Amino acid sequence: MKFIYTVAVLSPILASAAFVMELTLVPIVLPLLQTELELTVQELARFYNVYGIAVAIAVLLGGYLGDTLGLLAVYIVGILLFISGGVILTVATSELTFLMGRIVQGFGGGLFSPIVPVLLTSILSERPGKILIIWGSVAGIIAAFAPILGGPLIAQYGWKTAFYIIAGLSVISLFTLQQKYLQNSKVETFLFSDYRDLFSLQNIWLLYGYIFLTYGCIILFTFLLPLQPSHYGRTAIETGWIFAVLWLSFSGFSVILRNKIDGPHLRNVLLAAPVLIACSFLLLSEVDQFEMLILATVALGAGFACANAPSTTLVLRFAPTGTKGLASSVDITFACLGAVSTVGLMAAFSMSHIVLVVCALCALAFLCGLLYREALPELEA
Repeated sequence: MKFIYTVAVLSPILASAAFVMELTLVPIVLPLLQTELELTVQELARFYNVYGIAVAIAVLLGGYLGDTLGLLAVYIVGILLFISGGVILTVATSELTFLMGRIVQGFGGGLFSPIVPVLLTSILSERPGKILIIWGSVAGIIAAFAPILGGPLIAQYGWKTAFYIIAGLSVISLFTLQQKYLQNSKVETFLFSDYRDLFSLQNIWLLYGYIFLTYGCIILFTFLLPLQPSHYGRTAIETGWIFAVLWLSFSGFSVILRNKIDGPHLRNVLLAAPVLIACSFLLLSEVDQFEMLILATVALGAGFACANAPSTTLVLRFAPTGTKGLASSVDITFACLGAVSTVGLMAAFSMSHIVLVVCALCALAFLCGLLYREALPELEA
């Protein structure tokens, strides 16, 4: 039975890892893109954000179609589009082609990404938090080693190599798909009244607010990291190692938390995330000390681990019957909107102003966690 579970979850985890590599490899190529295409920081932010906008738009459609047409079909179509976008990027010769590839890749990722946690939790429904932690930690480990292995290739062959790697892992995820197991995953009956029930829940909106705030700060950090003055002159290989530290930290803390997600300590983990994220930016502001850069990266990885699986676990736990696909989609939509708005509005700010704003956003996220905690006394049991 354990073997069946292992085989069944392999494809969703690999697909998710490819999706996560967008956060791992693309930041490495930002300085190369900026130099080769002679972009300002604001223009670079637009290139970075167009993918997130496409994900945010498509993710709602992916959740709805998953609830109504079936999880597996939407999952496969999304991965195929994600691969197609990566292929377009590898042959891009103009700004328009590049943007088109980013949009297609983001749209495909938006279709399949909300299906992944629903498939995983339906396969191991008795321990949903644990399977989500395993998902996050394995995807994080793959994402951590991607910049270590990909950094030298990017340095030698150019920025398009990053998209070859992402598309390649997506193809592998399709070849490892075990259709007979995924088709046995429970697909719940869709009713519009269930959607009304979902969006009438105060707890869900508090969680979505928490996700918007924390994820926006996390993605802002990954955008700023390779552009910091202490990072100037570093090669793609060195940048890859720094991002590997981030994802290894994420995976390591995910493993530590694996037995706490389904227990009474869940809300404490949730509240730790904004504190760690705020600390990471305070450390990142110490731009003249490389050691602070590493500590900031570790703190962010820990904060990411504390925010990721706990918030998704709670969203899926309290989503009414027949709405888990949409609930997961809105989760990712708020994450993408938080990322796009935070990077877009703050990319050109000075680091001192960014730290102040991020601390304020983290305080609001902490407040969402406190209010949500008061609405969930049963977690104390």
